[in-house]
Amino acid sequence: MSGKLPEFSWKDTKNVADAGAPNLVGDAKKVLDAALPDPKARRIGVYVCHCGGNISDVVDVEKVIEAAGKLPGVVVAKTNMFMCSDPGQNAILEDVKNEGLD
Repeated sequence: MSGKLPEFSWKDTKNVADAGAPNLVGDAKKVLDAALPDPKARRIGVYVCHCGGNISDVVDVEKVIEAAGKLPGVVVAKTNMFMCSDPGQNAILEDVKNEGLD
């Protein structure tokens, strides 16, 4: 390996997301099943950031949240324009506290 990263374009991420998103969800479910075998024991929050368009321009974040919200144990599924901002992080903290998220 040369140590140099390959050329990258944000357009490439759509192909990756289209090809890999179902596998990522399935893989995440396998990890959750192993960690907490009883779905009733889980209280999971899923948060997807728009990143000001950097993510939402190539990924249908509403569709991701809709699908994630149907997974066993997911009790909160939300999007936010800037999840890394103080208001975005505070929203997560409030949900952890108010919804008893794991």
